[in-house]
Amino acid sequence: PPRHRVRLVGLRGMGDEHKVRLRGLPFRATEDDIKSFFRSEPQSAAPELAIKAVVVELGSDGRPNGEAVVELAGAGEIDKALAFHQSNMGHRYVEVLRMSSGGYAPQSSGGEGERARDRDRDR
Repeated sequence: PPRHRVRLVGLRGMGDEHKVRLRGLPFRATEDDIKSFFRSEPQSAAPELAIKAVVVELGSDGRPNGEAVVELAGAGEIDKALAFHQSNMGHRYVEVLRMSSGGYAPQSSGGEGERARDRDRDR
């Protein structure tokens, strides 16, 4: 099913280098919940994160689909946001993924899946 986005137009002015995608959010998560998530203690150091905008994505039924895009104040904020990868929001762990021109670049340990994707891309 197609994804519908709220206020996405406001995020189009800046390239993906300043954005992260969140997956696995509780369906009731709000913009304020997401901002609070980034103020909680991540798995590593807890730097202050400068968030410009949060867009909670909606499914074809018009309800949140558990994903969001967060626009950060600058590229330097990306690593701070990625420190929250697989941290918990309520009873759910949330993936924090770096945005790329294709939508997002999954976190990876460089395993076979990544090598196969790189091999396919280079063909």
